[in-house]
Amino acid sequence: MSMAGARSDGTRGKPVLKQKTLNSFFTAAKKTETRVTTSAVGTSGGLASRVTEQDSLCRISRKSVLFDSQGSFDECDLDSEVKKLINPPKLNNLKKGIVLKRPSLPKSNSLLGTSQGESDADFVMMSSSASSFSSEDGSGGSLKRSMSSGPLQGLKLKGSKRIRPLARKLSSVGRAEETLSLTAEQQAVLDLVLKRKVNVFYTGCAGTGKSIILRTLIAKLHGLYGREAVAVTASTGLAAATIGGTTLHKWSGVGIGTRTVDQLVKRLEKQHNQLAVWRNTRVLIIDEVSMIDGHFLDKLEYVARRLRKNEKPFGGIQLVLTGDFFQLPPVQKRDSQPSDMAVFCFESEMWKTCIHRTILLTKVFRQQDDELVRMLNAIRFGEVTPQLTQTIRHLSRAVSYPDGIAPTELYATRREVESSNARQLESLPGEPYQFHAVDAAPKEYVALLDSSVMVEKTVTLKVDAQVMMLKNKPESELFNGSLGKVLFFITERLERIMKEFYSLIDDDVILDMRIVSRAIGSPLIMESQDFKQDLNSRPMSRLPALETMINHAKKTSSTEPVYPYVRWSLDNNNRFHHELMLPERFPVDVPGAKTGLERNQLPLMLCWALSIHKAQGQTIQRLKVDLRNIFEAGQVYVALSRAVSKDALQVLNFNPKRIRANEKVKEFYRNLEVLN
Repeated sequence: MSMAGARSDGTRGKPVLKQKTLNSFFTAAKKTETRVTTSAVGTSGGLASRVTEQDSLCRISRKSVLFDSQGSFDECDLDSEVKKLINPPKLNNLKKGIVLKRPSLPKSNSLLGTSQGESDADFVMMSSSASSFSSEDGSGGSLKRSMSSGPLQGLKLKGSKRIRPLARKLSSVGRAEETLSLTAEQQAVLDLVLKRKVNVFYTGCAGTGKSIILRTLIAKLHGLYGREAVAVTASTGLAAATIGGTTLHKWSGVGIGTRTVDQLVKRLEKQHNQLAVWRNTRVLIIDEVSMIDGHFLDKLEYVARRLRKNEKPFGGIQLVLTGDFFQLPPVQKRDSQPSDMAVFCFESEMWKTCIHRTILLTKVFRQQDDELVRMLNAIRFGEVTPQLTQTIRHLSRAVSYPDGIAPTELYATRREVESSNARQLESLPGEPYQFHAVDAAPKEYVALLDSSVMVEKTVTLKVDAQVMMLKNKPESELFNGSLGKVLFFITERLERIMKEFYSLIDDDVILDMRIVSRAIGSPLIMESQDFKQDLNSRPMSRLPALETMINHAKKTSSTEPVYPYVRWSLDNNNRFHHELMLPERFPVDVPGAKTGLERNQLPLMLCWALSIHKAQGQTIQRLKVDLRNIFEAGQVYVALSRAVSKDALQVLNFNPKRIRANEKVKEFYRNLEVLN
């Protein structure tokens, strides 16, 4: 499946190019004419639309644009998550739920295989389009716009019986990390788990390689016991999606665990699939364990012994826990009584009974800046000195980058994120392109899918939009968190032709391809005086290749999908990678369920601004942090520890009074084991 924008025929509303010089090409203002085009279905069956087209020049800018955050720290409220599963909220007033056949993915765009069998379950495909679509053939070929002008409804087809688990998505990540040699302390953790079968908790400050250990453990445990016997979980949907798992609450089948343990056991004993999950599990992995209430773990430990009929700690399931208690505390339920207040996991009875080794990692990899490491460690422990305050306040200076890709901004609240993104989106000229995800999920799991993947349901892009990569592509030196800029929009076929004419993507090629982009699916484009004038403004030496490209573009079907062509910055030394971005699969495994969940979308998000919560776990090469509205202990540390060096970090509105660390956590960390 793929999502792509498609153009309608016509020459009106096109960006006008009247300047002959490169500099004036980027800076001239144009009069604007707006039109709305209908959405189209790409050749692989995805939905996308170009919403409006403005008669203004798409010029290279040093600004970046919208990222539609799903929230800040308050997004992790477990009560509200469960309520959303029961009554999914409307994302906006444009979106409509429609049922479509899920066409097969093109092999070239997929890292995963799918089952060829079919089930009776309908899969919900979410679209923002008001047009209806029908399948061209039954072989997963292109989908065409139907002649009907009414809303989409009643198009039901079968989905494949099972989408393979998200763990297979780790292939690209695994390849990147398998080449890394583990440190002695990292290998020691692996040996404790794999050879000695010990129940382990390991932790460390940001950048100590916790994720490398976790991914290596997951791969090796899968090899030892098989995937079904290894439960890969985390405290939140986003954290779970990152490691190829599900939330602990979903895996366990107990929800938020408000019932008594006896009630939970009786209910789970009647759910044969869930009971099988409990009894077949040999290893339980929990990431971001710091956010889980210790009382909840006590209940799970009792449930495990009852369901497995095994009085060993946690019913004999081996435990691997990881996280950082200095970052995110347990989520407190609203209106909790003092007796019901959440406690740290390490305060629970389960921890005392089940966790045999608690290990502190000490070697830092993410930050290559020793002074930044010292600063982060001081913030982590809440040790604010006048020297630390002065150091952080010096970081308020602006940081500029020669390639024009701006730093990603981090804010504490969703309102700040949305305001920044909206402002930057409006500042960019040109028309927006919308790329709508194709979701394959049973209806009752659509909300769960939305909360479990980083990629958005709808991605809105413009020329010069700043984007972040959400997949690892080691062969291209791209990774989850790489920053880039959209240069233009073209089809796959036109990209192949472009490579025949242009071996190097420079500013002249970008200008040419923006003209070509206007001609896609527009056979009458040459009748436009503005277009002819813009074409004639190009140097004579470039016209033969440019006119050939335009002729190919004119012959392109208006329903052929277009995709963003992105320039990725590989480092701060003007090294770039150019790539046409195609849709990728973002699967989510649901333990005990017969069907998996999957979102098919461009592996991009617009990243002018992110919430601190959304950025957790990310390594951000260029960072600008606004600490004005910090409201939770640990937020300052989470935000600043996303950086790789002080040179690429800007900090605004720092208040030393906002830096604090929980005394219980500090005492717990003083007693952790350091491996030699």
